[in-house]
Amino acid sequence: NFATGKWNEFDDSRVREISESELSTVQAYLLFYIQKTDPDRMKLRQEIIKTIGMTPTSGASKFVSKQWYNRLLNCNTPGPIDSYDVICQHGNLLPTLPGDRTCFLQGLPDSEEFCDQLKGIYGELNGFGGILVNPEKCETCVREAKELEKRRSIEDSEVKALDSATIGEGEFWY
Repeated sequence: NFATGKWNEFDDSRVREISESELSTVQAYLLFYIQKTDPDRMKLRQEIIKTIGMTPTSGASKFVSKQWYNRLLNCNTPGPIDSYDVICQHGNLLPTLPGDRTCFLQGLPDSEEFCDQLKGIYGELNGFGGILVNPEKCETCVREAKELEKRRSIEDSEVKALDSATIGEGEFWY
């Protein structure tokens, strides 16, 4: 019991307090744990959340993924900073993101010291895809998507031409 510092045995029909010496004889099938958090670390986390929350996303030049920011807000240990949900293989914003980038990104204070502190506490996944600086939609991905769409259109036209030349009215092929 976290509050009393005593041990309890829970059976299907009863609960009883036991001594520490009895612990080794009890065959537990369910254990309860309570995570203790460092008060200083929690205070620092709250300060970080407050600082980020006061930063307007519009006009910011440094960002993290809203997905990671939500983990920071809701989890004691949000894990390393990552923005993989919004970046492409080239490290730029996905061109498929609809609308304004502020829907998917959380602005950070424009302070190298703050960003270094954030990286020092939470880390970054492989040093890539964490804090984004002036992210823009990826021109390479946009170009590749246009080329793919063009190729699909040509292939579609070719298949339709072949279909109409070899299949008569009312005939089908599978």
